[in-house]
Amino acid sequence: MNTYTVKEIADMLKTNPETVRRWIRLGKLEADQSSRKGGNVVSEQSLNRFLKTTPKYAGIAASTIGLLGIPGLIAGVPILTATLLGTMVAQKSITEERLKNAQISVSEMLKFIDTSIKSSEKTISAKKEEISKLDLEIKAEENHVQELRALKEKLKLQRSQVSSDREEK
Repeated sequence: MNTYTVKEIADMLKTNPETVRRWIRLGKLEADQSSRKGGNVVSEQSLNRFLKTTPKYAGIAASTIGLLGIPGLIAGVPILTATLLGTMVAQKSITEERLKNAQISVSEMLKFIDTSIKSSEKTISAKKEEISKLDLEIKAEENHVQELRALKEKLKLQRSQVSSDREEK
């Protein structure tokens, strides 16, 4: 199991090391301290538990993991943990229950992405179909307006002829 220092976690989550120490003091993040000089050490499991309860930092961690090259959280592990899940939460893609259990396999993630793509494609198709229907309705209304204008002009002409005929009599 991997372990991380306060500084590594602060770098990963783009926050100040003192913030990480405060989480440890408040019990939000579990850490072990073998000696004062060695500082706090956080297990991967403890970090994952913390990330499950704080989607904001889970999303940040997901975006920085590749940059930091930290093994264990994603690379070389068959289960994607809360780091990637945080990104999904930010996109309102999973339920609270799923967040609490916060482990999803790569194949589940791929299925999720495929489902999202298919859903978006269906939405796009439905909207294009609606636009086509609206275009037809607009053309029908435009034709109706042209017919009414033509009728109006015809009536004006008839009225003016009737007025002219009356004046002549």
